[in-house]
Amino acid sequence: MESGTLEISGDAGEALAHHMEGGIVIVRGNVGKNLGHHIEDGDSQIKVYGEVESVSVDVVCHNENATPKVYAPRYVASHGWGGGSRTTTI
Repeated sequence: MESGTLEISGDAGEALAHHMEGGIVIVRGNVGKNLGHHIEDGDSQIKVYGEVESVSVDVVCHNENATPKVYAPRYVASHGWGGGSRTTTI
């Protein structure tokens, strides 16, 4: 996914938002393993109203107590956002 909004009314399986490059995913249910694996853009968001089985190291949740929980790419100085291969100069 590169942009736009995807809304899921129910549960999602494993590897939701795998290699996501932008946009918003809204899940009105539960999510399986590896949420956000290799997410590649600082503007991406994943909003989950249910439970998440496991989250990739490539994403971070802004507030674990919020509803929905909002996940976004984790910034890593060595390679930029999430698990992507973007090069960032600091």
